[in-house]
Amino acid sequence: MIQSHEYCRYFNFQPHIRGEYDIRNSLSLAIACLFAYEPREKIKTLALACGFPHVKVVQKYQPEENIDVKVFVMANDDAIIIAFRGMENSTNLRATLKSRPVKSPCGGIHQGFRTNLESITKDIQEAIDQVRNGNQSLWITGHHYGGALATLMTAHYLYENTEKVSGLYTFSSPRVGDDQFYDFFEPRFGSYSFRVVNGDDAFTQSPPQKLGFKHVGTCILYDEDGAIKFNPTSQQNVFEQLSPNMANFAKISNILSPETWGLLGEQGYLRTLLKVYQKQSFDTKLLSVPQSFRNDLANGSDQLGIEVD
Repeated sequence: MIQSHEYCRYFNFQPHIRGEYDIRNSLSLAIACLFAYEPREKIKTLALACGFPHVKVVQKYQPEENIDVKVFVMANDDAIIIAFRGMENSTNLRATLKSRPVKSPCGGIHQGFRTNLESITKDIQEAIDQVRNGNQSLWITGHHYGGALATLMTAHYLYENTEKVSGLYTFSSPRVGDDQFYDFFEPRFGSYSFRVVNGDDAFTQSPPQKLGFKHVGTCILYDEDGAIKFNPTSQQNVFEQLSPNMANFAKISNILSPETWGLLGEQGYLRTLLKVYQKQSFDTKLLSVPQSFRNDLANGSDQLGIEVD
């Protein structure tokens, strides 16, 4: 299995491409989501290897309140990227299950996701302010549970009008709001929001529509062969269509497997995106590392997957 540091060579972010889906940005932001699962110091090393020397990692952990959020902000002279970590523990699961819609200025939104985001919004803004040079575009991304928080973070900025977001990319994101939230979000940012779905990922079909939840943004659906569909009109919820009997046990187990909704693995999001990316004529050479950082990497360059001249 390819490890986090090995994906650095495929990080090829294009901050000037806005309002249209781009495989380079999709893969790069999915890689950023992968980094969010790593320890703090490794995140900084990986971000630097991808050309982002300024990194702030913030985390809020209050399990008694079902709060556990980890996010990092990385920046260079051109862009600031906010990347939310996905589900990692039972605290995240409990928050996900608190799906009752609650009122917000943007419409009805998922209670557990809202509570978690509100616990860390101020810290994220402080991190942005610390890495800003006045010229960068702002991008937001997240995987799974983090995709929901990324969507709500974008809505927060749309409502407060305190930050101009250039684009939102999520991977395996569940629904986060109701019809009113959709009516708020879609005309303002729908064409700048890309919700990537990998085949039969059942988590993208939760919480169920019958509870009033509705997806926002442009759906980018990849099938098992890497073929892409934009906003499929009849995206099947395979999980809901299968009855829980022994004949369907293998199919249900596959849909719920991290191999399907995870970033890594043979059927994971990164493998799917990388296959599509490699079909294009993009340069995939390892990124150079600033001279000031090379001495720190020299002894561990094999482990980091970074070339040191």
